[in-house]
Amino acid sequence: MSWRRSIGSRDYLHINTSTRTVGQVATIPMPLCGMWRLVATAVGEGATLRYRGVKEGADGIADATDTGALDAAYSDILSATVLDTGWIDAQPSAIRIEAVGGTVTVKIMWTSRLLPAIA
Repeated sequence: MSWRRSIGSRDYLHINTSTRTVGQVATIPMPLCGMWRLVATAVGEGATLRYRGVKEGADGIADATDTGALDAAYSDILSATVLDTGWIDAQPSAIRIEAVGGTVTVKIMWTSRLLPAIA
C-alpha cells in the first residue's frame, strides 16, 4: 500500500507499508529520494527487521542485480526496542528489507520531487 502527500511546493512525502515474515526480503524503490525514514508499527516477539540501501548503477537507478541476502554485518536493524530510524538525509534509489525471527510491519517514508501515479 502506498500514498503520497505534498509537503510544500518542492517535495512530496511518499509512504509505503510492508509486512514481512521470517526470511521475506523486499526491495522498496524510492525514486529521486531526498530523505527517508523507517518506522516499525508492529514487531512480533523476538523479531527484527534488517535494512540497507540498494547498490546503484551508473545511471543513479537501483541496480537490478543487487538481490543478495541482507548480511547482519552490513545491515541496520529495527526491533521491539528500536522502532524508528529517524529521518536519514541520504539519497538511495531503493532499500532492501528483511524480517528475521518473526513478523514485522514497517512504514517506509521518503521525500521526493517525483509526483507518481497512485496505483
